[in-house]
Amino acid sequence: MLVSNRRGGTPYFHETCCDDIYEFEILPPKPFNCDLHLAVKDDSSDCEGKLLQIFIEDLKTGNVVKKDTLLSSCNYQLPLDRRHKYSFTIQQEGYENDTLSFTTRDQAASDELNKELKLKLIKKPVLEIPKVKPTEEKPFVLKDVHYETNKAELTPEAKKSLREVLVPYLKSHPDLVAIIASHTDHVGSKKYNQDLSQRRAENVVKFLISEGVSKDHLEAVGHGENKPIAPNKNPDGTDNPIGMSINRRTEFSFKK
Repeated sequence: MLVSNRRGGTPYFHETCCDDIYEFEILPPKPFNCDLHLAVKDDSSDCEGKLLQIFIEDLKTGNVVKKDTLLSSCNYQLPLDRRHKYSFTIQQEGYENDTLSFTTRDQAASDELNKELKLKLIKKPVLEIPKVKPTEEKPFVLKDVHYETNKAELTPEAKKSLREVLVPYLKSHPDLVAIIASHTDHVGSKKYNQDLSQRRAENVVKFLISEGVSKDHLEAVGHGENKPIAPNKNPDGTDNPIGMSINRRTEFSFKK
C-alpha cells in the first residue's frame, strides 16, 4: 500500500488537497511462450539432410548448449526460452554457409519469430575453352593452384580447383595430353628452383592421377626461374614482389 496526494483521489477543498491510501497488487509474470519459425531458402529447393547447427546460451548463467539436427524440410520450428542467445548455422558441401543470431532478452512473453537462412550454391569455376584448340603455345593458369613458400605440396585450395576444373575437362577430352609446367621466381639458386618447380609439377600430376586421370595423358615440366612473364626486380635493383608473385605460377596446356 502507499499514500499519495496525486490527482484523481478524493477531493475536499482542491484537486490535491489530501493524501489518499492506495493499494496495488503485483501480478505474476505471464508465461514465456515464444516459438521460432525458421525458413531455409535453398537454391536446390530440397533441404532434406542439410545440417543445422544450433548454439543456445543462457544469458544469466553463461552456459552454452550445442545441438545438431538434420533437416527434414525447409521449415524448422523451435520453442524459445527467455533471456537466451540463439545462433543457427546451416552447412552443406557445395553451398555457402549462412548464420543467424538473436537473443530473447527483450522478447515479449507471447511472440512468434519468423527468421530465415539461405543456402546458395557455390558456383564452380568453369574452364573457358578457347575457340581455337588448346596447344602448347597457348597455356593458361588456374589462379588457385599455388604452393606454400619453398614447398611443393598442393594446398587445399589448389586441390579443390584442380578437382572442380581440370579433372572433369580432362576426363571429357580423353584424346588430349595435359602439360603441367611449373615456374618459380628468382629467389634461390637456379638448380634449387629447377628442382622445386619440377616437384611441384609432379605433385599436380600425382593428384590428377589420384582423381582418376590416366597418367598417359599427363606430363610434368619444371622450368624453374627460366621463363618469367613479369620482372622479378625493380629498375633500382630491389625485389619486385608483384612481379615475383606473377612468376610463381603453374601453367596448363594441351596437345594430342
